[in-house]
Amino acid sequence: MEIIFCLLVLPFKDTFHVVQVLNDKIEVLSKINIRNRGNNDDLILYAYNERYAAFLEKDRLIIYKILQGNPELIKKIKIIEDLEPSCLSLNDHYLYIGGRWRGKNEERVHFSAGFYNIKEKTPEWNSIPVPGEYIRAGKAIDDILIQPGSFLLVDNLVYPKYLLTYKEIPGEKIELEKVITLAVNGPNERIAKGLLTDRYVAFISTTFGTWDFGYHINIYKTGDYTRIFSIGSSKNSINDFIITGDRLYFILNSFTIGSLEIKDTFFMPIKNDFASMNLYLDKEEDLDTITVKKYPYRIARLVSLPGRTDELMMIYKNNKEYSYYLTDTALSP
Repeated sequence: MEIIFCLLVLPFKDTFHVVQVLNDKIEVLSKINIRNRGNNDDLILYAYNERYAAFLEKDRLIIYKILQGNPELIKKIKIIEDLEPSCLSLNDHYLYIGGRWRGKNEERVHFSAGFYNIKEKTPEWNSIPVPGEYIRAGKAIDDILIQPGSFLLVDNLVYPKYLLTYKEIPGEKIELEKVITLAVNGPNERIAKGLLTDRYVAFISTTFGTWDFGYHINIYKTGDYTRIFSIGSSKNSINDFIITGDRLYFILNSFTIGSLEIKDTFFMPIKNDFASMNLYLDKEEDLDTITVKKYPYRIARLVSLPGRTDELMMIYKNNKEYSYYLTDTALSP
């Protein structure tokens, strides 16, 4: 029997759950309470992996070690002054932070991204070199996507939006490899979530103009940013997404999961920095090409399970109560 520990956030009353998945059963083993930074639950910044969980509580980082499903508080770190954090990410025992530099000294804009080694007795700030031209007024590091040997910094504010790719060699200096201008879908675009796998880099975003509101998923092949697979809709909301292998899953209109296999033929060349939409969910014929399954409760989030390709987890929201549910990746009736 395979036991998988998953740390899942329930954005209600600042509660984080450590969840055990055993075969087809889900059990909440413990809870962590974190004080919010404001009235909006989404303001809680957090990151986790199989060993650690980190949370931003006001101007401090709260670090837990996860031992057999039980969180043990191991450190509190005061973040560097004048940094307004907007994202956290964990890679083994390194905690990465991105945000906006509020300091007066313009030469220190590279402090908008950095990391702490949480194994150190007194963790020190290590800055990541971010060229000043990419962190000018209105710019910030809004997401950090990590995979073994490299990581990506995502800029989400104001057009153009940038993706900065870095090479990470243990014990050596972090080096900026390249800067990519991300394709855009329309005016006032806001990236809500980024995802990095060994095959794909993907983003879910919204756009809005004078007359309409749009939902989008943009998918690139990892390392190739010249072609894009773009999904969009103005009538159907896209609330969350995950990718397992070559399969995309997304929440459609809160009560439905849509799924399709990502194929090489879906990827189109990027022209003039704009994404060419090749799957438009407002068109009946395009909607018919995806597998869909409706559920009785509002789906708040999708979670892929480490080491499992046959199941994924949904987090239901019914009024103010949350619950977990496993479904097979084939979305069987």
